[in-house]
Amino acid sequence: MAGLRILEQKAEDAQAEAQQEVEKAAAAKARADAAKAKIDELVAARSSALRDARERKSEVRKQYNQLKAEQERIAAIARAAAAKAAGGQSGVPVNIGPGGLAWPAPGAPVSGNVGPRIHPVYGYRSCHTGTDIGAAGGSPILAAEDGVVVSIQNGGPYGLHTLIQHGSGISTMYAHQSSTSVSVGQKVKKGQVIGRVGSTGWSTGPHLHFEVHVNGTPYDPMGWFGGAKGPVRC
Repeated sequence: MAGLRILEQKAEDAQAEAQQEVEKAAAAKARADAAKAKIDELVAARSSALRDARERKSEVRKQYNQLKAEQERIAAIARAAAAKAAGGQSGVPVNIGPGGLAWPAPGAPVSGNVGPRIHPVYGYRSCHTGTDIGAAGGSPILAAEDGVVVSIQNGGPYGLHTLIQHGSGISTMYAHQSSTSVSVGQKVKKGQVIGRVGSTGWSTGPHLHFEVHVNGTPYDPMGWFGGAKGPVRC
């Protein structure tokens, strides 16, 4: 009987040990399953991040191309207007009356200069072809010189914007307007209100984007206000 009892005890011990091994195996499987789930989650997150990055890159490229196309369109209009004003000649001399250009947003300071920069809305490197003026929304925009309105467009990067040809190869452009008070073909006088400051188009807040084109080439507007006069360098 004693021998039988010993055998029974050994069997019970073996069964208990086997049960422990089963439980250990189950715990290990649970940990493995959890680890796999975590890995699957990380893989899915990485795939999603890569997909988002590709989509973002594609969108940024699209916006960059749109901005470049808009800059080229405006330059072409300015170039054609300059040639028309010069009787079909291109590369006409650059002259402005003795008073120079009028500051288009009275009392407002410069908030952004021309040149290469990181675009404030889309984050890509771009060429800023005008001077940003930190004027309050709704404040008046003045014509920088006597001239003729050759284009008013609404939409795209510059929102509502007006292009004025002043003769002698010079045009000025006023962008992100909230409203306009002139029409295409209208003659305007220096200092005349042509619209109101706004934040239309690709803008982070109310301001005036002011450009000066010489025979269709963007020049630094500050060259007419005490700075060095020359083409925008990017």
